[in-house]
Amino acid sequence: MKLRSIALALLLFPVADSPASDADRSALLDGVKEINTGGVPGGLCVYGPQAFPVIAGKEGKDGML
Repeated sequence: MKLRSIALALLLFPVADSPASDADRSALLDGVKEINTGGVPGGLCVYGPQAFPVIAGKEGKDGML
């Protein structure tokens, strides 16, 4: 139980974006007006040492690029 709590805390701890992620995000979203999530059953969380948020926010029209 303690290990699970520590792992959850580490996953939820906010991590600052690296300066490179701003340029990467801009390149990924260049020309994007809409993202169709038709095949996705729910929210996704992808993580790793070089992961950064590309889109964030609520589902539907309230999502933010």
